[in-house]
Amino acid sequence: MLAQDDCQVGDAFTLASLEGEGRKYNRCWAIAKELTNSTVTVEVLDATITVKLENLNKINSADDERKLPQILKRIRRLPEVESLEQGAKVFLKDLSKRTNLTSLDEDLLFCLEKRYGVTE
Repeated sequence: MLAQDDCQVGDAFTLASLEGEGRKYNRCWAIAKELTNSTVTVEVLDATITVKLENLNKINSADDERKLPQILKRIRRLPEVESLEQGAKVFLKDLSKRTNLTSLDEDLLFCLEKRYGVTE
């Protein structure tokens, strides 16, 4: 089975059954960045990793899948801030495991962006 048959660049997935160092990304959502015959390179909160097709679970909500690439761009900018506080790091890590962000989640993300000066 080829990766191109099951996904496209920009698709959102949750990660599962990762082993070794990648284990910390289990249950995180990710965005497909590059496809090869048998693997997919995905972006997660703080890294770009390559996984096998069996490590990807499709996100059920089309609305959530549509929003997640933009949310990922926003949250990936924050860890680059040197003075990012631990509470902000914990919040971002929690966001990376939830595909259905509430309006409060989005408000808090906006507040963090504003506080650390990373708004567009």
